[in-house]
Amino acid sequence: MKKKIYLTAICITAIGSTMTNYSVSAQDDFQKVVEDYKTFFLPLDQASYQYDCALDTVGDYLQGTVNLSEATETVNKAINSLMESKEQNIGYSYLNEEQKNLFEKYEISADEFNEFGISREYEEICMISNLAELSDDLCYVEKSDSGYETLVSDQKEYKEMQEFRKGYHYYKNFNYWFAGWNQEMTDYVQEQVTPELKSCISEEFTWENDKEAVERKATEYMDKYEELAQRLSESKEAKKEKSQSDSELQDEIFETDEFSFKIPDSWKGGYSSGSGGKLGTSYYYFVDENFSYSDGVLMHLILTYDEEFQRDEEFEYTKLDGETIFGRSIYMAVNTKHPELASRDEEKERKYLEKLAGCKEILETLNLKTDFPNRKIENDNYSFYLPESWDGNVIIRSQKSKRYTKYLFYQKKTFFPQGNGFFLRIAVCEWGYGPDDADDTQLTAEDEDAQVMFWIAGPTDVTCTTEDKEVRAEYEKMKSDSQTIIASFQVKK
Repeated sequence: MKKKIYLTAICITAIGSTMTNYSVSAQDDFQKVVEDYKTFFLPLDQASYQYDCALDTVGDYLQGTVNLSEATETVNKAINSLMESKEQNIGYSYLNEEQKNLFEKYEISADEFNEFGISREYEEICMISNLAELSDDLCYVEKSDSGYETLVSDQKEYKEMQEFRKGYHYYKNFNYWFAGWNQEMTDYVQEQVTPELKSCISEEFTWENDKEAVERKATEYMDKYEELAQRLSESKEAKKEKSQSDSELQDEIFETDEFSFKIPDSWKGGYSSGSGGKLGTSYYYFVDENFSYSDGVLMHLILTYDEEFQRDEEFEYTKLDGETIFGRSIYMAVNTKHPELASRDEEKERKYLEKLAGCKEILETLNLKTDFPNRKIENDNYSFYLPESWDGNVIIRSQKSKRYTKYLFYQKKTFFPQGNGFFLRIAVCEWGYGPDDADDTQLTAEDEDAQVMFWIAGPTDVTCTTEDKEVRAEYEKMKSDSQTIIASFQVKK
């Protein structure tokens, strides 16, 4: 069963603490304020509508009126669309001086309105994050009863939260700005904006002309939203803890990013492991704890891009079928020097030989991870969403130094260790440092509390040398779509 981390994101603009009642008289240029306002609010409403449609389609799947494939496609399309919208909103353009003066003329705080404009990006991050959870749920829905129950719960909670979110937006991000205007101006706002709303509208919403009433209603919706979000977060955390507890009761699993296997009974409580090697060829070693490393090695699992890697004559090597998610071959190397054991402790030697025999059991349970379990990639520091065109066609390699860790993304069909097929680099660096090999690297995010900085860069020259036109076109598409990673990149606080 998957492990999920719920990102609690109450992405809503804070309500001002000081409110006054006033009445603004109509003047010749108030229509310009409304037109400028529409360019900010209508895209948010459109994004919210796409989110509505995705939630409704998942609900239709649960009701049996659409199939799983259609529901998954709708959710993924909504994610891609929201990521594109978020990308277009990156680098939010603040009100210019002319707009600021005009807004202030009609008693709309330019600074407060700019905060509203900035908040759109965070709203879209929230929707992307929630839809990513639903996309994950859909991947597992038919694999277990618990997977189906999780999808039902998530869709219900997100749908209910969305209704409160829409109420908040109607009052705080629509009604609020024009509550002090006179009837003529209010009628104009309603005529120009309301018919174009697809999401943030309801028969339950009543236009208020008093800002205190607007603030009160917005607060009510926000409080209900936060209460649901907190409840959902606590529920997911409880499920996660239960899953971890249940896992501890099951047989222990040894797991890495590229493979996993069930620990043989003869190994339990009596072995240790570690890793070594270099980027192209790395290995995991497993040792009987009753012996020193030199005498007690049971086996190695070697991950490599290089089929000519150096072999030790004291081990018997077996190449396993397939490649891992990072495009590496995997070999099992079992120790053959056991007849030379001279511990003079027959019981320790007997247990060692039992553990050595247990290596055969590992072959039966070894599982190579050959693709990403879902399109959402996350760790303790950040998360992002893979473009749809990358599904099943990406290799990720990691590089580590004293001050940073880099993740390099390649197209599988054109990948070579020398760099062909490369199209994206993410570097996680110590605070105050950046990667030293990419002139076009851009600072994407910072987390001062964690003392880390995040940098993303694309290729600076041609990195796909194949003459196959279809593969090359696919590479160019994937390279272009890599920009959506930047749009969905989110630092965890």
